[in-house]
Amino acid sequence: MDKQGKIRVQEMMREIKISNIMTTRVFSIRENASLSQAVRLFNDQALTHLPVVDENHKVVGLLSHMYVYRTQAPRKFVEGEATATSDMLMDGDSFYLKETLDRFYLKNIMKINPLTLNASESLAVAVHLMANKRIGCIPIVDDLKNLVGIITNQDVINFLAMILA
Repeated sequence: MDKQGKIRVQEMMREIKISNIMTTRVFSIRENASLSQAVRLFNDQALTHLPVVDENHKVVGLLSHMYVYRTQAPRKFVEGEATATSDMLMDGDSFYLKETLDRFYLKNIMKINPLTLNASESLAVAVHLMANKRIGCIPIVDDLKNLVGIITNQDVINFLAMILA
């Protein structure tokens, strides 16, 4: 890309606000919820990130599906060797035992006080932070620090795909 093209892309990314591409139907979980509730949300809603909020809907943490895997790896479900029961949380062809998950506290697994941005920030700021900090999402908060959305690497890719179409 020549210098002029790069400058045009930079200007465009600075003009676009996070509010234009963020996900506003954001699922979150309370900080006192069980880990099995989080896994159920990850699986039922096909999520990879889950903001953790306090009773006032303020972001206090961020839980990633990867954090769950690192804490308690799912077990492979092989038909004939085991029968699915109500205490199993299925995750594709694997499962977690609810009792095992609930031995862990969210506050010990989640990233505490994650980076957040305001919806009025530019897309350039979000992309720059996500790339440099190697993070897959940023919770979006209002001026009172209440959760209003989330921007994920998939939101950015979807936006770029829309521009290229």
